[in-house]
Amino acid sequence: MERLVCDEEVHTLFLAGKVTIAEIMNETHWSNPAVQNVMGRYPLHEVRLGNHHVPAGALLVLGLAAANADPEVHVDDSGHTFTNESHLAFGSGPHECPTAAQRLAKIIGQTAVERFLARCRTPRLRDDGAVQHGGSVIVRQLTKLAVIFTADTRTAVRHTASGTDALGESSRSSHYLFPPRMLTQLTSHITD
Repeated sequence: MERLVCDEEVHTLFLAGKVTIAEIMNETHWSNPAVQNVMGRYPLHEVRLGNHHVPAGALLVLGLAAANADPEVHVDDSGHTFTNESHLAFGSGPHECPTAAQRLAKIIGQTAVERFLARCRTPRLRDDGAVQHGGSVIVRQLTKLAVIFTADTRTAVRHTASGTDALGESSRSSHYLFPPRMLTQLTSHITD
């Protein structure tokens, strides 16, 4: 959500239908992962990392955010990394978050943003102090995102003569079941 209201280029791409919420979330995992650093790794014996000698028992700080910003990884980037999912936001190797947990986190986040956007049109920052971050050296968290918006008062689905909507019974609002673009595609054939 922060990227949509703070980054005008991303917001424009989204409104133009050139990127999805899932792609914006993926780009956010590259540019601003929630877990910035992992503390407390200690090599059991002397190791060599690149050109650096690391003695046994030395405290290592794994900079996930820094690794995502490595200029050698982004040599040919001409903009955002919407589709490349090789970021380290969920870790890597034996300490990576389980795949099922990653999928669930993505679904929950994407659904929350899509539901907000379906109900609240044109979100924009309230003022200069609208965005605040907190957390620690390990985790960066959004503590405040004050936005103003226009509530969506349109009817989600046009009703047929029988009193039911095009997607089934009228007691279950399809507005809450489908993302706005999908709902438009599903109901575009209905005429008043």
